[in-house]
Amino acid sequence: MGPGISSNYDNITYVFNAGCWKVHSAIHKVDNERVCLWEIDKDELDKMITDEAMQNEYLQKLLDGIQKCKKLRHPNVLKILEIQDNLSKLSFCSEPVSSTLEAL
Repeated sequence: MGPGISSNYDNITYVFNAGCWKVHSAIHKVDNERVCLWEIDKDELDKMITDEAMQNEYLQKLLDGIQKCKKLRHPNVLKILEIQDNLSKLSFCSEPVSSTLEAL
């Protein structure tokens, strides 16, 4: 992972892909909390959406959804801990996960 949200974490290890997201496990540097880091895979996004304006619109909608999800607290909703809201490097930190519902 590049600089940004990952600078707060150690032991960053790739876990799986979910659509255009690369998911990594990590450990917070300060409190040793296990988390997952979700980072947009630009290559996959380019394959999905070739038009740059449409990509930006898509990324903005993803960011809006992630920000709304961060406000939710429910045992069946992914807990979002931190967001990097730069659209060109969109990423977020969540509670640990090992796969997606799609994989079940």
